[in-house]
Amino acid sequence: MRTLGAWDVTAGQTPTKLDPEAGVSEEQLETWIHADPTMLGNDVHWVSRQLVLSDRTRLDLLGLMPDDTWVVAELKAGPPTADAVRQALHYVMVIASMTTVDLITSIRANPWFTPAVDARLAALPDGDDGSRDFRIIVAGVGDGSGAERRSEEHTSELQSLAYLVC
Repeated sequence: MRTLGAWDVTAGQTPTKLDPEAGVSEEQLETWIHADPTMLGNDVHWVSRQLVLSDRTRLDLLGLMPDDTWVVAELKAGPPTADAVRQALHYVMVIASMTTVDLITSIRANPWFTPAVDARLAALPDGDDGSRDFRIIVAGVGDGSGAERRSEEHTSELQSLAYLVC
């Protein structure tokens, strides 16, 4: 499991790792990752943030990889938990049920929408055959051992859910 580190970097001083009690907010993590996608992977192009989905839930970050795999990122100010994994799976199921046109319309209506994203969205295939691929990233400040332990306990349940949404 990858861990996300937050650091205070002040010119001329040694970087200091921030712990959850230091007040790193989910919004800060989201802003940093949106501005620098390499924090969670080199191949992700973030196309939306704080996207309100058709069921009125709101996901943190939505991205696309070069192979048109959708990336759902759920961020937590503390350690990632099993609930965060379930939350991300819920977002995947909602997005999987949307047509590409509806999803792109939602992205374009988002207050965070930027015109630079439009070219990436326009390049998506037109068909809606239900064969979208997804990648889930759950990140936070902390070791995430609770999420890892919980996912190990429910591996077959998560695999079943993943199978349903793929």
